[in-house]
Amino acid sequence: MSNFDRVKTLNTMGYMFLEPDPALMAFLDHVERTQGRFADIGTAFGHATLEALKRGGQIMAVDLDQRHLDILLEKCPAAQQSHLEVHCGHFPGTVSLPSNIYDGILFSRVLIFLTPHEIPLALSKIYTALKDGGIVYITAPCPLRKKWQPLRPIYETQKSGNDPWLGRIENLWDLMPEHKEILPNTIQLIDAPSLEHGLIQAGFKIETCAYYPTPDVSVEEAFTLTYAIASKRP
Repeated sequence: MSNFDRVKTLNTMGYMFLEPDPALMAFLDHVERTQGRFADIGTAFGHATLEALKRGGQIMAVDLDQRHLDILLEKCPAAQQSHLEVHCGHFPGTVSLPSNIYDGILFSRVLIFLTPHEIPLALSKIYTALKDGGIVYITAPCPLRKKWQPLRPIYETQKSGNDPWLGRIENLWDLMPEHKEILPNTIQLIDAPSLEHGLIQAGFKIETCAYYPTPDVSVEEAFTLTYAIASKRP
């Protein structure tokens, strides 16, 4: 991946990534097919939101940093502004979504910043916000990626215990100091079994829960993401 495929956020919360992944592509296809009401939680500068607006969706964009949302509003074409709503705040902490209203919700690369207590709450709030049959599209950095090799012993130790969300790292800067200007010291990497279990506990029906890319696509970048597509049971 080149630096042109990502844009560093303004609040030291990683990057906004521009390259497609299975969850994002499925989300955008859903928007184009239905042109319904959708939310993009963790929108950053709004790459996915702007793509969804192009496809005719009505989009609620949520981000922790108002500066990101201001840039999104500046980028949004005048003809699409009536279909865009923005909300600044922490999800699931301070942001509330209306119940039973969204056809789909994109929740991309946000779980890395949540605590094990906040993750079930976030999945529950997303479930409530979706219409019956609505779909959540999730991506999260995966602990199996080569990049995270220095963190792997912590993940393996957690697998032998009773940790509900494997991949919890509370001293990232000690183990990988090059990330000090990019990510918080405490992060949550997500593996597929944990995400699948959490979605089922929240009431979702799993359509897909897997890793991307798989090794046969690109060995160097294999297991970059854990992703899931899951629907609200009618």
